Amino acid sequence: QFEHRTTKQPFIIYNIHIDYPSQEARHHSIPVLLSQIKENGDHNDKVIVTGDFNNWPEEIEGVTPIDELIRLGQKASEIEQMKEAGFIDTYQHGETPTFNGFRAVGYGPKIDFIWISSNSVYRVEGETKVDDYHDGDGFFPSDHFPVYADLIYAQ
Repeated sequence: QFEHRTTKQPFIIYNIHIDYPSQEARHHSIPVLLSQIKENGDHNDKVIVTGDFNNWPEEIEGVTPIDELIRLGQKASEIEQMKEAGFIDTYQHGETPTFNGFRAVGYGPKIDFIWISSNSVYRVEGETKVDDYHDGDGFFPSDHFPVYADLIYAQ
């Protein structure tokens, strides 16, 4: 548990990196996460969940059309489980790929998320973004684009 420096309000961050390529492992990861949140006695209204959900279909690029990859990523069990548990994706600007494979253009579904609960004490303020940062030589620091959201305490 953390405390905001100015408001002194507590917040809890869980960061997860779900297994790839095992779809079965991904499917079972969210119940473990939700169980851990409950076991810790953390209230969903103060919980922020971030991470790489790897909600990528078993087939990889080159075989499956991009539109189909995106649709499958949106319907992945780990994404559905987060929604069923009352969490909402802070990024509400369409489907922007976050995997780039060290290329300038993202590919496939958005697999990196910042989730807050539907009864969160936070609200998204200002920008939520998938950033295509790269250095002057065109190199990317990761095979994923970073994502961020400005959250403010709303109570």
